[in-house]
Amino acid sequence: MSAPVLWIVLPILISIIFLIFRKNFLLICLIQIILCLLILISAISARFVVSESTSILIYQISPTMNILGRSLIFTSGLKTTVILFFSTLGIWSLSLYIFKVRSNIVPFGLTFIGLLIAALAVEPFLYSALIIEIAVIVSIPIVANAANPRIKGVSRYLIYFTIGMPFVLLAGWYLAGGEISPVNDEQLIQATLLLGLGFVFWLAVFPFQSWIPLLAEETEPIEGFFVLTILPMAIAMLLMKYLNGFAWLRGFVTVFQALRLFGLIMIIIGSIWFAFQKTLRKAISYLLLVSSGLVVLAISFNSSDGYIFSSYFMLLRLICFFLLSMILMVIEKKSENISIDSLKGLFLKSPIISLGFFIPLFSLIGMPWTFGFPVMQSLFSEFTIYFPRYMVLLILSQIIISITIIRWIFTSLKKEDDNIASSNLEMHETIYLIICVFGLIIIGIFPNIVYPHISEIVKDLQFLVK
Repeated sequence: MSAPVLWIVLPILISIIFLIFRKNFLLICLIQIILCLLILISAISARFVVSESTSILIYQISPTMNILGRSLIFTSGLKTTVILFFSTLGIWSLSLYIFKVRSNIVPFGLTFIGLLIAALAVEPFLYSALIIEIAVIVSIPIVANAANPRIKGVSRYLIYFTIGMPFVLLAGWYLAGGEISPVNDEQLIQATLLLGLGFVFWLAVFPFQSWIPLLAEETEPIEGFFVLTILPMAIAMLLMKYLNGFAWLRGFVTVFQALRLFGLIMIIIGSIWFAFQKTLRKAISYLLLVSSGLVVLAISFNSSDGYIFSSYFMLLRLICFFLLSMILMVIEKKSENISIDSLKGLFLKSPIISLGFFIPLFSLIGMPWTFGFPVMQSLFSEFTIYFPRYMVLLILSQIIISITIIRWIFTSLKKEDDNIASSNLEMHETIYLIICVFGLIIIGIFPNIVYPHISEIVKDLQFLVK
């Protein structure tokens, strides 16, 4: 069996089979958790090259599969992506099972993750834009809520990604031609503009970011943030794959200047609007925009350290927003889309929920002794060396977010008789929350447990990571 069949085709087929048994939600949710665990084990133990090892824990597998004249090719870096994405889906599914929350993440999540991995594995990789569009269409049942008539965010989400697709395809066609015969400066500028426009729509750069808070507001946190967290990561990986694949593109200095500008705009706009939001869902959605900006900013360094930092930010993003989405799901049991003022008394009545809410926030801004501290410290050091004139913008963003979070903490310490955030949890739900919170605390104290492994995502980009 080949890796694409095992990690792309099989999950998609099983997802289709799950549609038949959707009424037995808890059963297929449990099966999906087990399937993600099996894929995780298979990816960890798989080897793509012939090995002399006779360990029963290691097996050899073909890394390629041809379909319709195109190839799906797996590398060691993409294998790490498989581990990361299916681990995320498994943990998200486990949360649904623990809290007994029905969601279309089961079973559409398997197809969504499979398509994102296929977009990163396909060769020639200019076809990845088409697969990304299919993945976006598949994710619509996850984020669309039949009980909620508001679909403005879902519509913009679909429209913006559909508009961005032809720009990326045209840019890929231009650049692919340049690999065969040299292109002139005019063609290179045109291709760069087309690619930039495509990724501006896909990464939600201002002024095309409005769908993110709207989508977060219209969907359940556990569903909306699942898509909003994972999809931009795949887009960022695809951007690095384009940079690695085309010499003309990575040799054009303007590309990285534009990425730096885009990243700073996303960080500044996201932090300012985060400070003025009145509902938790929209506020957290702007933090998603900030974290995407940090990934883009790390890529704009065009250095080995910068690309490795981008993989660190992706892991930080996954862990923190998973915990935040779960906490939002818990505190919204009594009311949907609660306001910031509803945090009153949260710390006094539900300290575990409070820790689960504030520790990821502090991690995202890189507070000392949190999971985000090493990577934010590295980013500031890199900025100080190469781009000191932009430091004031990055520091301003962090100050705005920090002040807002501190204001939320003071709100949570106020006494309030009737608080919707103090809903009672069952024992197994409380234990699960405690494990998640203290797990984040432990990896914050010992970040070397996970950070060195996640950098494998970008190690295969041989022209970028030298």
